[in-house]
Amino acid sequence: MSSLSAERPSFVKRPGSQVLLVDQSVEFRCEARGDPVPTVRWRKEDGDLPKGRYEIREDHTLKIRRLSSADVGSYTCVAENMVGRAEASATLTVHVRIESSWSQSVITQKGVIQYNKRAWIPPNPKPSWEPRRGNTGVI
Repeated sequence: MSSLSAERPSFVKRPGSQVLLVDQSVEFRCEARGDPVPTVRWRKEDGDLPKGRYEIREDHTLKIRRLSSADVGSYTCVAENMVGRAEASATLTVHVRIESSWSQSVITQKGVIQYNKRAWIPPNPKPSWEPRRGNTGVI
């Protein structure tokens, strides 16, 4: 007497949510098991995977290149076999890098000094406050 066993898909590795900047790349990893071996595919909630900028590797890793704000959302790994189906989702957040540059001129007795400055604001700036010390006044 032979016994047939079947196992619905389950995840060995689930994709994790990620926060990145525009123009970076992201990789979502997903590994599933089951009997028979499940097929694995990816889908994006409310849209298609970005045409021409994504690849699904042999190990079922989803890679998206040159991220844009249009890529924000939930990505779902779907594992399916004849016994059942399993889904695991991760959220992608894409921040725009805000850069600013400016010049400042200081006039001295010997001439003009030009300062060129450049700064960028991190994705989630955390404001901080420090009390003033001493007799610093604002004019």
